[in-house]
Amino acid sequence: MVNLSIVYSDKQVTPFGGMSLMKRFLDQTGIRSYLSQLSLPASGSNGGL
Repeated sequence: MVNLSIVYSDKQVTPFGGMSLMKRFLDQTGIRSYLSQLSLPASGSNGGL
């Protein structure tokens, strides 16, 4: 388990800043490698039949 520090702030976050923060979170937790080990359904088109 990763020790993540959660700190609240009154500062505004831009959309890009929020996405870069989310990417850092995903990289630090290693969730991508965990998800790749699960048997999730293959992605496909939402408009396909």
